[in-house]
Amino acid sequence: MPTFEAASPNQRVFLRYGIASIPDPRDADVEAYLAEELARRSPVSTRSVSDEGGQVLTAFAERAATRAVRSTDVALLDLAVRALAFAGLAERESIMVLALVEDAANKLDVFVEDVFGRVAEQVGPPAALALVNWLSRQPEDRTLTAMGYTESSDDTGFLYRWAPR
Repeated sequence: MPTFEAASPNQRVFLRYGIASIPDPRDADVEAYLAEELARRSPVSTRSVSDEGGQVLTAFAERAATRAVRSTDVALLDLAVRALAFAGLAERESIMVLALVEDAANKLDVFVEDVFGRVAEQVGPPAALALVNWLSRQPEDRTLTAMGYTESSDDTGFLYRWAPR
């Protein structure tokens, strides 16, 4: 399996990744990238992430939030937020996916502030500031519906689905 490289504009291997069955072997490829990049640099720099790479990271975060609910694995919420930080929370619409992370944290009876705090320490600014800004929004502006998502299911279980009004 090819290694995910966020800087590359060629993400053909990740074609239709966002709608692929969960789990998908490519999930592990993105997880390995996140672990390697976090170990390599701090604070997170998004300058080396292509728009296409950012889209893959955002899709991964959506998938990780779904996987967290399915498996009750809170560590997947940290991975989702970390992926969004690398995708460029302060620069891209990936911020909307934080609604999934917050909803999943609520379902798992975890304080989203704790998740955000752990990841903010790892990634630093500007992503950390974007997480603080998210929490300062009105609660009704942080919901799945407000961000264009809904709860759904597929043949393997629970699923967050993009469903803008």
